[in-house]
Amino acid sequence: MIFIENNLTNDPAFNLAVEETLLRQKNDHESYLLLYINAPSVVIGRHQNIYEEVDLKRCQELNIPILRRISGGGAVYHDQGNLNFSLITDYSPKLFNSYEPFLKLIITALNEMGIPAEQNEHNDIILQGNKISGTAQFTIKDRMLTHGTLLYNADIKLAEMLLSPSNESYKSKSKKSYPSPISNIYDFLEDPVDISLFKKNLMDILFKNMGHKQKVINEEIIKDAKILANKRFNSWEWNYGRSPACEFMREIRQYDGYLKLWLYIKKGIIKKVKIDSDFIPNDKKVRIENLFLEQKNDILSLKLILKKIEKLGIKPIDWLSLIFGK
Repeated sequence: MIFIENNLTNDPAFNLAVEETLLRQKNDHESYLLLYINAPSVVIGRHQNIYEEVDLKRCQELNIPILRRISGGGAVYHDQGNLNFSLITDYSPKLFNSYEPFLKLIITALNEMGIPAEQNEHNDIILQGNKISGTAQFTIKDRMLTHGTLLYNADIKLAEMLLSPSNESYKSKSKKSYPSPISNIYDFLEDPVDISLFKKNLMDILFKNMGHKQKVINEEIIKDAKILANKRFNSWEWNYGRSPACEFMREIRQYDGYLKLWLYIKKGIIKKVKIDSDFIPNDKKVRIENLFLEQKNDILSLKLILKKIEKLGIKPIDWLSLIFGK
């Protein structure tokens, strides 16, 4: 097992890219362990619908990025109180979708630290019934990635708020997150330490149990990871556009009347629109529908559309809350 020291940055896009870059190295059959900490961010699973998993409006207000990882599983929250672990190994049919051999390494180390963690049926690590770690896997040919989170002293209230869908009016056949009560390891410790010392203590035990070599990320990995971060993990097409096709339908009462909005969204782009209202003239309904067509379904794009709608002189409607609000 080779431990990759990654204290270069807390940029979640770069750190996700480092994982994938190491995973895709040709003719490499070494096993790697990474431990890293990200800046505040939300990370969703590869097959998830961003609109059904995250409070997009609150993330935008707090300037918290939303990224899509290459592995499946549910949405998670990262910040400086969360420690991420990644294990990159050779692929084996017996090991893929079998988390126990990998989680056992982490759980055994936590147990040695006096933390009575265990694995549940959802492949989470739990502590006294509450989730402290979510995990996911991804494989390519002869290599596989198993990674997860360790909630040490994260902002639990903010995590729960951001991981609540901004609007339950979106419907798709996407992979949904499994809701679980979450807790911090910090709260269960008799003598808690800061996360940097927790990380060091965890590393010491892992390496004692596994044996290891230690490497610093080389310049070639850094270069390739930066390219991949920009191409994939910082791109709208990956983070929004990879969402499964979905429908949005919501009706509100306003001005003693009603407004019903229906959208069909594919690859993050609004492909079909239907507005039904008894206080918007028919000709203006059509013009508004045309303004939405072929636009990105995100908050920044909607704000640009709203400026054009305002010029039509219809009664003010809070379209932002209608589409992205609770």
